[in-house]
Amino acid sequence: MLILASAMTKQSVKHAAGRPESCVLLIVLTMICASACITGTRRGYPLYPNPPLIEPQRVAFLTGYVLAVDGKDVSAHGRSFDLLPGCHIVVTPSKSGTMDSTAGVVITTGPRKFAIAMKAAHSYVIEVGVSGTFGELSGTGYLLGREIDEAGNTTRKFAPAASPQDVQDCMKEDVNMSPPHRG
Repeated sequence: MLILASAMTKQSVKHAAGRPESCVLLIVLTMICASACITGTRRGYPLYPNPPLIEPQRVAFLTGYVLAVDGKDVSAHGRSFDLLPGCHIVVTPSKSGTMDSTAGVVITTGPRKFAIAMKAAHSYVIEVGVSGTFGELSGTGYLLGREIDEAGNTTRKFAPAASPQDVQDCMKEDVNMSPPHRG
């Protein structure tokens, strides 16, 4: 909805406002978006065997710059996922881009791998962006992951896996978690 609204010009808003069916559609879409924000529910596409949906406090929530999880391309299922707790290997897309009315940014990261020991009731965000002062023509790109607890506090930040040892460490941490996500 925000993308649609930001793409509309003043002229197209005036034109759409003259049509009752456009106003009704806009009001319905706004109400749907607002209700999702008010309820605070976060649900992603379930990446665990045999759904039905598991309660949010029993799964980990992954969102952001994600192409594949545990060797499976998940890009056709959106950007938000529910996973069982445990070690998951998350692979990013090769490029990210955004554009607004004044500028566009393309960041080429190449596919990068994160080995994340995920906990139930926590959120995991993979972020890509550019740090720098507003209005600069260049900046430094970043790619990082964040773990967020139920209260909304960032409890951990992590970089992509630098070596196979990072994946092994994640698997070791997975063995110590209860219950395991595989099996």
